[in-house]
Amino acid sequence: MPTIAITGAGSGLGAALAKKYAANGYQVFLLGRNGEKLHVVQHAILTQGGHAEVVLCDVSEFASVSIAFQQIGKLDVLINNAGIGKFGPVGVYIRGY
Repeated sequence: MPTIAITGAGSGLGAALAKKYAANGYQVFLLGRNGEKLHVVQHAILTQGGHAEVVLCDVSEFASVSIAFQQIGKLDVLINNAGIGKFGPVGVYIRGY
């Protein structure tokens, strides 16, 4: 069974991708900071007969990422989907570049 890890898998695009890959026969590793959200996605995958594991991981912390990937082992696919949003006028965020 091929394996995939998806960061930011607790909601939005990450959750949707996780469900799609699980439905196509992948073992999915759900990575994110919010265990409750990850477990909701895991439950949805398991209910549909898929395979999913929750791995708590904060991608802004090197040690957290290192520990997570030690737990996972070999991967076939990585989708680095995690991100943060900055909201406001664009000029505020691009000055100085």
